[in-house]
Amino acid sequence: METGRPYQLRMAWFDSTNLLSPTCSAQPKRWHDALMKMEFVVAKEMFMTPTVMALADVVLPLSTWAEHDGIVMTNQGCQMGIAGAINKAFSVGECKSDLEMMVHFGNAFNDDFPYASVEQYLTEDVGKMETTWAELSEKVVAINDIGGYHKHERGLIRADGQPGFQTATGRVELWSTGYSALGDDPLPYYEPPRLGPVARPDLAKEYPLTMTTGARYFASFHSEHRQIPSLRQLTPDPYLEIHPETAADLGIKEGDEVTIENPWGIAHEIARVTPCVRRDLVAAAHGWWYPEEDGEEPNLFGVWKSNVNSLVPHRVLGKMGFGAPYKALPVKVYRTPAEEQILQGRRKQ
Repeated sequence: METGRPYQLRMAWFDSTNLLSPTCSAQPKRWHDALMKMEFVVAKEMFMTPTVMALADVVLPLSTWAEHDGIVMTNQGCQMGIAGAINKAFSVGECKSDLEMMVHFGNAFNDDFPYASVEQYLTEDVGKMETTWAELSEKVVAINDIGGYHKHERGLIRADGQPGFQTATGRVELWSTGYSALGDDPLPYYEPPRLGPVARPDLAKEYPLTMTTGARYFASFHSEHRQIPSLRQLTPDPYLEIHPETAADLGIKEGDEVTIENPWGIAHEIARVTPCVRRDLVAAAHGWWYPEEDGEEPNLFGVWKSNVNSLVPHRVLGKMGFGAPYKALPVKVYRTPAEEQILQGRRKQ
C-alpha cells in the first residue's frame, strides 16, 4: 500500500474491525496514511468508529446478535460438541448480518457460490450436529455425541483412520517434529524479549520500564463498548497501572495524567497506583477512543490520544517469524506537564 509495488492496491474491505484503535494494528498512524491511498473502502459496522470515520466510503450497517439467526458452536479438541441457536428477535432499519452480506455478495460476484440463502448455510452448518436448523432453533441447545473416550485407540482422530493422534508420528509430541523440520528447537525454550533490558541495554538506559498491554476490563472488549454510556461509567478513563514505589520515584500520584513514551510513539493515560504490577513494569490500557469527541478528521474521536499501539514497532520479533512485541516494550513514564495535558481537561468538562 505504501510503495505501490509490485502493483497498487485500490480497494479495502473492513470486516467489523476498528483497525485504527489501539487494538489490532501496530503503528496505526502508518496504517491510516497507507489506507488513505485506497480508491474505495467498504466497512461493515454497528457503530461509527474512528476507522470508519477516517477511511470508509461506504458503511454497511451490521446487525447485532438479536437481529439475525445464527449458530454458536464450541470447539473442544476439534470436536463440535455443543451448538446453540441465535434466534432473530427483531429488525432495525436496513441492518444485515455477516451471513446475509456474505450470501448477497457471494452470489453477486460468483456464479458458483455454494449458498443461495442464509437458511441453506445454517442447515448445512448445523448438519454437523446431527440435527436440523429448524430443530435447533426450537431446542436452542444441541449436544452431539463426540465419540466417547479413547478415540485415539479406535482410529477416530487421525484423517487416515489409523490409531494415534493427528501428528507426524501419530503420538503425543512433546518433542515437536514440525519445529525440528523447520530448523527450530523441538523443545520449549525461553528467549528474552528482543527489546527488553537484557537484549537491548542501550534502550533500557533511556526507557527503563517495560510496558505490557492487553489486560481486560469487564466493561469493554478491546475497543468495543466505549460508546455505551452505562458501560463507560464503569471505566471512564484509560489507566496505566504502576507500582507505588515506581510512582513515588517518578513523582506520580493516583489520578495524575501521565505520558508513556518510547522511540516509536507516545500515549496519554491516567495513573492507577497499585502493588499488583512489578516495580520495573507498567500495564497500559488498550483499545481506547473517545466517542463523545469530534469524529471528523483529524481528531477521529480522539483515537490518537491514548493509542498505546503507537508505541509498538511495526515488525515481527520472533525467531521463527511469529509473535509481536505487544507484551514487552521499553518505555519511560512521566507526569504530563500541565500545558501538555489532553486528558485532564477532557475530564473536567
